[in-house]
Amino acid sequence: MSFLSDIWDFCRPWKAYAHESDDGLSAVQSLCPSIMATGGVLAIAAERQRQVNEEGWSLDHDDTHSSGEMSAAASAYAFSAFNNTTYRAYASDPIGFWPWDESWWKPKSPREDLVRAGALIAAEIDRLDRLENETS
Repeated sequence: MSFLSDIWDFCRPWKAYAHESDDGLSAVQSLCPSIMATGGVLAIAAERQRQVNEEGWSLDHDDTHSSGEMSAAASAYAFSAFNNTTYRAYASDPIGFWPWDESWWKPKSPREDLVRAGALIAAEIDRLDRLENETS
């Protein structure tokens, strides 16, 4: 189990109290005072959960990305936030980190790109932890 999953699972019962127009993060944050998590941490946890539940990126699927693809994708989104432009314009440059088909590249605002980067980093850390646990 990962740290972000633990936060999400702990706070899930309180998310139901969020207003329909609310993404639930402010409600979770206000109703889970025992967790010292900022809006950024909660947003990353929510994005990771969305990737699993809505996109279908299961742990088994993540485990197939064993060549650093999730780290590279996280780097691309983090760079996009830094650059505040559509990073894909630089994909032909050697700095182009995006590991997958261009149709999967969907940059948004700097904050949203950083949230996606954080979720991808969390997924990669969890993958590495699973790999270590399998070999130990």
